[in-house]
Amino acid sequence: MSSAQTSKPQELRRKVGSFVFSLLFYTLIIAIVGGAALFALSRDVQKSYFGYRLYTVKTPSMTPQKGGLTGGFKVGDTILVKLCDPATIQTGDIVTFVPGSDPNIYLTHRVVKVLDHLNDDKGLFFVTKGDANPTDDPPIAAKVVVGKVAYVIPGAGRALDFIRANVIACLIAVISCVGSVILLRVYFTKPETDDQEEVAPSEVTQTEASSGTEALSGA
Repeated sequence: MSSAQTSKPQELRRKVGSFVFSLLFYTLIIAIVGGAALFALSRDVQKSYFGYRLYTVKTPSMTPQKGGLTGGFKVGDTILVKLCDPATIQTGDIVTFVPGSDPNIYLTHRVVKVLDHLNDDKGLFFVTKGDANPTDDPPIAAKVVVGKVAYVIPGAGRALDFIRANVIACLIAVISCVGSVILLRVYFTKPETDDQEEVAPSEVTQTEASSGTEALSGA
């Protein structure tokens, strides 16, 4: 088998690998820019992305206590809340819910009791409590629960508030960084034609040398 035939599968694998890498790279770039734009431009706190919502912590009611339960958070943190079926909520879960008549005001506390009735009303109810609060909250109906806290991002709330207050500048900064990464990748990527250009001059030189030898022999 010739070296040219051997190199064909290698060349094919290299091209496929390069294509897959480029596809993943640009997909990630689009996701970053698109996600930043969606988040920055959206002012709707009730909007969900892939079944999740982001909230910034404004009060200290869930501040972790010494020797207390884990999973709490502080003012300025950001919590990622996963929308869920209230029937899956258990004691110890930290849930986000609407505590009153205003649908734009949310509270996030730990579930301390799960009830199947409240006075004469049958159904699913929860009793919640802030880890830093001395008393329980009034019971809430399952229908006012938004979801369970899935993840806490310490200190991210201040950064998110800054982004919302400086949308245009932040988008320009993100796009500039992405553009710089793309330019650097293109600059440091070796063109596929380099190998062919290097082989061609050597073939010409060998041909010219052979012709010269034949001419001398004929003389």
